[in-house]
Amino acid sequence: WIFVLKGKYTKIMWSVVFYVISFWWVHVCVRNSNFSPRVKMGFEAIYCFFALFIFFCFRDITILNDTHAYFEWFDDLSHSAEHMSHGIWHVNALDRFEPGFQIYANMIMHFITRNAYGIIFISGLIVTIANILFIRKFTNGICLVVFLMLCAGVLESEYSGMRQGIAICVLYYAYFQLLKHRLFIFILCGIIATTLHSSAIVFFLLLILQKVELNRKFISITFIGGIIIAFFIDKVFEMLGLTDLVYYEQGMTRDSVAWAAIINTVISAIVLWFCYYIQRKYSFKVKEPLLWWMTILNVIFNMTSITFPIMTRFSLYFYPFIFILCILLINRVPSGKTRLKYINLIIIGFLLRFIVILEYKNDWNVMYPYLFYNFN
Repeated sequence: WIFVLKGKYTKIMWSVVFYVISFWWVHVCVRNSNFSPRVKMGFEAIYCFFALFIFFCFRDITILNDTHAYFEWFDDLSHSAEHMSHGIWHVNALDRFEPGFQIYANMIMHFITRNAYGIIFISGLIVTIANILFIRKFTNGICLVVFLMLCAGVLESEYSGMRQGIAICVLYYAYFQLLKHRLFIFILCGIIATTLHSSAIVFFLLLILQKVELNRKFISITFIGGIIIAFFIDKVFEMLGLTDLVYYEQGMTRDSVAWAAIINTVISAIVLWFCYYIQRKYSFKVKEPLLWWMTILNVIFNMTSITFPIMTRFSLYFYPFIFILCILLINRVPSGKTRLKYINLIIIGFLLRFIVILEYKNDWNVMYPYLFYNFN
């Protein structure tokens, strides 16, 4: 790690690193305590809530790339006499944001506060609570999963891109409804999420994949289809008549190498291989086929984003589930020492990714120099 210590903002950067590592430390301390599993889970949930809440819900608008854009958009609307004269259901068809998110913002400015920081605070609170509730459905190690999601940049993206972050929270609930075969509620949640961020429509793929058997044949077909789309994504947009979208224009005019997409593809592919390795090594029966399909979709969309970077928007919906699948499989390993070895391997790998990107590509999602918002 010596090369990391040469940065311009060494002390400031490492304060952010230690903040993220604190989730790992808390998990280790709680895991080695003598409390009951329920108390351990409760303690980790409380720590995650306050640690995430304080860091992300009181951040300055310079922290995370999209924060200032939402702040300025909300500020303009909340101080517009014409806009405030309308009700909460008013939607501007010419606005760059989706109708559902406009209504969500209207509710905040009409019923809670017209202060532009309100949308950052409330959105951060929703993302924090939803992610903790989602994780605790699968594992007691809430701090561990949060640590991995922070190291992978998943949570930062949810807090930064508020529309998509809230849409993902809605789809967390939709996922459990699909498992219970409550299709109407799942479809309703999918529609609501799509009105918050149009990319959420990709989650409807689960309606198809839940009917598809998880075997080599269908997995191979899915990957081959993903590779074909990755090479001919521009043709797909032309066939669908979507060439006038700003995302298409950005993708077609990009000249630089999409390093973020390459890194995410490599990492997600390694995690998928690691999960497959454990599954085969211990001959575990597949209990979570949808988790496997979402992990596969995450790899495919990350791969597609190498040639068309905006596709990372789609991969983000499935990214949280790859950590859930990985942790569930590791927890099923019979040997305690082997479980610890696997977990430490995952932890070190993602922590190194986080530190290197924070040092050399902080502009991908600005995390430091960290500042709290000045309410004065």
